[in-house]
Amino acid sequence: MDGILLVDKPMEWTSMDVCAHLRGVLHERHVGHTGTLDPNATGLLVVLTGKGTKLARYLENDTKEYVARIRLGIKTNTQDIWGEVISRHDVVIARNEIESSLEQFIGNQLQIPPMYSAVKVGGMKLVDAARAGKEIERKKRTVTVYEYSDITWIPEELQIGFTVKCSKGTYVRTICEDIGAFAGIPACMAQLERISAAGLTKDSAITLSEAAEYAADGTLADHIIPVDSFLKEYKPLIVTCEAVKRLIYGNYLYEEDIADLPEGKENPVSEEGYQIFRVYDAEGKFRALYRYDPKDRCYKCGKMFS
Repeated sequence: MDGILLVDKPMEWTSMDVCAHLRGVLHERHVGHTGTLDPNATGLLVVLTGKGTKLARYLENDTKEYVARIRLGIKTNTQDIWGEVISRHDVVIARNEIESSLEQFIGNQLQIPPMYSAVKVGGMKLVDAARAGKEIERKKRTVTVYEYSDITWIPEELQIGFTVKCSKGTYVRTICEDIGAFAGIPACMAQLERISAAGLTKDSAITLSEAAEYAADGTLADHIIPVDSFLKEYKPLIVTCEAVKRLIYGNYLYEEDIADLPEGKENPVSEEGYQIFRVYDAEGKFRALYRYDPKDRCYKCGKMFS
């Protein structure tokens, strides 16, 4: 099956655990995802299957949204509640002080990736180095927090809940610790659930048990989102019956090979300045992305999807 499957990742599963499990369910070797969720995080995992794995570069940079909780008064080595406690502190703080702290972390900011993360430095995952007792120097990275909403105060648990919309690469764990530090107390993340990514929401996600159930009754394909659904920004281009063979082998296409090319909207261009098109065969099946080369006056294959 080629396309996108939205999965509601359970706690204590790594993102790669989910992909490995789905390889068996789907009977598909090529299964990946667009953004890692920590084992103790839950929520939306955008899973790519079959030719859908070629979409990774088109989806990974999109805005993400999370529901999170901060546990006040505790600092850990992993910046979350599941790590080793480094320090504790009595909490005497008003809700408005925490809300004021949140406001300090809106917009572009520099973050240092946590040691307990999948980021690689010098070919080694930081989490592997951390487990080996090593501390590796990391460069700060620019991330963006667009907004906080739904802020709630849970005093009996010393927790603050909130929803955050942020850019790719933002570590909510780090935000939680930084918010506490700004307020003058240790803090760590106590909960994380991703509710949207790549323009998709958790509302449409299925559980792993549902995926197995749908696969058994033959309806799992109904939950796979087609590849070209994520490439609507590019104009569609339909080839003639005679040109289909050249298309499926990725050969050049010329004006006489085009049966239909809509006009009107401006078309996105590649980094080299070429216009990019979604190309379909004569029966309407999506096949590839092509770019138009005005110098050679032909369409050249950029990426095959079928």
